[in-house]
Amino acid sequence: MARFSRDRRIRKRSEYLLAQGCGVTARTRHFVVIVYLRESDDLPRLGIVASKRVGNAVTRNRGKRKLRQWFHSHESMTAPGADVVIILKQRAADLDAPSIAAEIDAVLPRLVHKAQAVFSKARTCADDAKNAP
Repeated sequence: MARFSRDRRIRKRSEYLLAQGCGVTARTRHFVVIVYLRESDDLPRLGIVASKRVGNAVTRNRGKRKLRQWFHSHESMTAPGADVVIILKQRAADLDAPSIAAEIDAVLPRLVHKAQAVFSKARTCADDAKNAP
């Protein structure tokens, strides 16, 4: 599998905060999935949050690696210009790839559709974030 390039990742704290503050959220048993649509039609990006509550560094990195692999194979489910933030909950890193795919695939299409409806009406949250210092 090819390296997950920089333009495919959410890297800045401000981008995470914008997605978490203005995005559409769904909670599953092992994940919190947030979708935020940017105004550009760039490639979709992925951001993963794994706190120490998830486990030690090996466990957190294993979970993040599995999510990147899922995103690489299921990126067609997301809209162009979408930021997808996935927050791992406890025991999420212990899941196998089909379980991860089933759990996220159950909520992601609905979130993308809801985000497109919300962001087509107004972009006030993004406008406020741009004007913030």
